[in-house]
Amino acid sequence: GPDEYSAVVDDNTYTNLMARSNLLAAADVCARHPEEAARLGVGEEETAAWRDAAEAVHIPYNEEIGVHEQHTDFTRHQRWDFDGTGAEQYPLLLHFP
Repeated sequence: GPDEYSAVVDDNTYTNLMARSNLLAAADVCARHPEEAARLGVGEEETAAWRDAAEAVHIPYNEEIGVHEQHTDFTRHQRWDFDGTGAEQYPLLLHFP
């Protein structure tokens, strides 16, 4: 599911997969129902752009360890110093990106 704790990141895998899936689904629906798409002002050029955008979506993958990262550079985070984190710094998501 979505990472609800790391708000300020690039290329969140869940978000990007959902965006790609929705773009492709919308293009497919328009192809199956061209009259309705036309009524809504959606043409083949627009659906082709959606497919191109879906194809270009970056899905982070770390070749070195063979996993999809939660987001770009997720596996490069340093271990968290919980002992050095004061109680006033919790919840962490409010104090650290």
